[in-house]
Amino acid sequence: MAFPIPNFFWIIIVSILFQLVSFNSFAQKEANIWYFGHYAGLDFSGGSPTVLNNGQIFTEEGVAAICSSSGSLLFYTDGITVWNKQHQIMPNGNGLFGDVSSTQSAIVVPKIGDASRYYVFTVDQLGGAKGLNYSIINMELDNGNGDVEIKNIQLKIPVTEKITAVKHCNGRDIWVIAHGWNSNAYYAYLVTGSGINTVPVTSNTGRVVTGPVDCNIGYLKASPNGKKLAAAHNLLDLDVLDFDNVTGIVSNPQSLFLPAENYSSPYGVEFSPDSKLLYSTVFYFDVSALQTKNIVLQYDISQPTLAGIITSKKIIYSNNWTYQTFGALQMAPDGKMYMSHLLTQPTLSVINSPDSIGVACNFVLDQIQFSGSNQRGRFGLPTFIQSYWQPGFTFSNACTGQSINFYYTKPSNVTSVKWDFGDVASGMNNISISDSPVHLFSAPGLFNVKLVRYSGCGSDTVNKVIQAGKLNVNLGNDTILCGSSNFVLIPTKSSGNLFLWQDGSSNSTYQANQSGLYWVEVKDLVTGCSARDSINLYFNPYPDFSLGNDTSICKGASVTLKANIIPATFLWNTGKTTNTETINTSGNYWLEISQNGCMKRDSINVLVKPLPFVQLGNDTILCSGEMLTLNATNSNATYLWQDGSKQPIFIVNNPGAYSVKVLTNGCDTTGRINVAYTSKPSISLGNDTILCIKDHLLLNAFYPQSNFLWNDGSTQPQYTITKPGVYSVNVSNICGTTPSSINITYENCACKFYVPTAFTPNSDGINDVFKPGIQCLFDNYKLKIFNRWGQLVFISQNPANGWDGSWKKEPQPTGSYVWLMNYKDLLTGKSQEQKGMVMLIH
Repeated sequence: MAFPIPNFFWIIIVSILFQLVSFNSFAQKEANIWYFGHYAGLDFSGGSPTVLNNGQIFTEEGVAAICSSSGSLLFYTDGITVWNKQHQIMPNGNGLFGDVSSTQSAIVVPKIGDASRYYVFTVDQLGGAKGLNYSIINMELDNGNGDVEIKNIQLKIPVTEKITAVKHCNGRDIWVIAHGWNSNAYYAYLVTGSGINTVPVTSNTGRVVTGPVDCNIGYLKASPNGKKLAAAHNLLDLDVLDFDNVTGIVSNPQSLFLPAENYSSPYGVEFSPDSKLLYSTVFYFDVSALQTKNIVLQYDISQPTLAGIITSKKIIYSNNWTYQTFGALQMAPDGKMYMSHLLTQPTLSVINSPDSIGVACNFVLDQIQFSGSNQRGRFGLPTFIQSYWQPGFTFSNACTGQSINFYYTKPSNVTSVKWDFGDVASGMNNISISDSPVHLFSAPGLFNVKLVRYSGCGSDTVNKVIQAGKLNVNLGNDTILCGSSNFVLIPTKSSGNLFLWQDGSSNSTYQANQSGLYWVEVKDLVTGCSARDSINLYFNPYPDFSLGNDTSICKGASVTLKANIIPATFLWNTGKTTNTETINTSGNYWLEISQNGCMKRDSINVLVKPLPFVQLGNDTILCSGEMLTLNATNSNATYLWQDGSKQPIFIVNNPGAYSVKVLTNGCDTTGRINVAYTSKPSISLGNDTILCIKDHLLLNAFYPQSNFLWNDGSTQPQYTITKPGVYSVNVSNICGTTPSSINITYENCACKFYVPTAFTPNSDGINDVFKPGIQCLFDNYKLKIFNRWGQLVFISQNPANGWDGSWKKEPQPTGSYVWLMNYKDLLTGKSQEQKGMVMLIH
């Protein structure tokens, strides 16, 4: 039957209020959505973080973001540009005085008493000239998307790259705290309903932050209870100080690094929600390993002495800095602490139990994986008002019964508490001053429970809407239905209830037949409790693809299998995850494709057939007149030789390139061989030769494709002569051997002689005597001279004696005479003979 109108509206109201109930450890939803780094983002609205990839930030360090009290994104900034909830740059939203390389470039603080306006405080990098500034954003402008109506009002210069904010003791006003550069001053600006007090509370305490400009780097954080500050001073130290959130005074500076520890560069700092533990990311030089490491430290700052705090130090995690560089630490609405790091992997690390000491804090490296290939956390995470992380209260048995246990751990600054359960019908039991009371609600329903916390200077209130007597309704997990046309939804409980489905139907079950969000609101008619559950259903067909029929290929070939389905995920039995696979071995292959949550698998058999065996042999050389038989015989084969012949055997009797293509069972192999012809070597070393002493002679017996053997055993084709003798060589190839020899003699080419061609024996002292001149060492000298009739007219064995043109003291007539000279060359030991003609002139 139709659902009554009044009950329909009641259920709608209940469902809206129910969505306001928060089961997180922290009541604040202003920090639900983060944007940071390179296009990275997280959404904590559902409790656990959901990765976002719609952000526009591309920066290296400090960022800030703010949501409404209900958790809806308002805007985010890198300290330079402000993006609205539509991820568009706000009007006048460029040119804020932060910096992409400022550790805490920006922080957002609401304007107290004005729900539409927010302050954006910015700090310049490295103590720069822009210093500390604030701008004002009005969310009523630009059709509710916001506009920067006041920009870059300077408060202080110079300051370091760090800024934090925490609530005043009165629970209403907010302290914004910065640190001076080249100074030990902490500046605390009070934000009240009257605006920003531009005259800060200045505390000159602790170290003077000066030196290299990199000393500006590092985070500043306040503890959630507003009692402590922690400052990471890069290259200097990690300091923890007391903060009076009544007066804004900073005092009692304590340095946590000991000189012997080699800690040099703290960067990120963060307090645990209970304000008892301090975490920091630092660089550490390990002397024993000679390595610089990244580590995460934990200190118990609840210890009463500095020595106790330092002794409590725990190394939560450590690794070599070359893998990644640890960055910011930031608490989140899910009660966990997140760490950014500069590395190639798109991840964040998480401290899952930050209130626990040592390894119990459960640090997990790379626990959050970003989905976008261009998303990286880099160094920074959003900076928030630290009071967001002060624990609220928790409860159990809510909406499963009317008796509910409430839990609250009172911090040191809270002197007393008062509970208002919003259950007026319970009378005096509606109020309690216990830390962790139990309340029996007078009836099922929604109750606005208030916890008022009193401190020395005021009070604040934490509100939560509680459902008492909730009905257990469960439609199951979101479901993908592959190949189905309908699905029946059945709430866990059905009898004695009223049902309202998303389309207004009131049946106890619902038959879904299309993709979409389905929800049901169930009201128990006896107790009046109601509950709602929803489910997403996705009706999807199976991926439509086929690998085709079984196939065969020849050995050495391959077949490419492909599925043209995009987008989808792929898994082959080979382990490959692309949409194609190349196969070259026999086997059964399958591909599993997942698309829109539906999976289908198809398979194919691939047979690799063997190739014909063809071996014509190595390239060869034949002697003239020889033949070679080439055999390519295979069973059930066809043949095609280079000349077109088709027999399995081929006779070679000429030089050339020979090939055959053998085809069997659809597969072919080609065999090749080169055949050359040659003959018996034909060589000659040349005629016998006379050489001058010290001359060399290169004998060349080269003949192609031959072997060489000289008379001294040498096997090279060439031989160098350096002394006289008979030299021989045998040149052999497959066709035979050819010998050759040569006789080499040497003479003293340096032995020179001079013989006049004419002389005049006229006693004028010029050419009166015919006498040869020899310019080398010799003996056995003899000179003979004959006239034209062959008669001996002169003979001498003394080289000093010459012929004076007479014979037996008788002058001889003018004319030509033959001379014959013999001597022995003492260098070579050889006898020499020289002869010639001389003219006698009177």
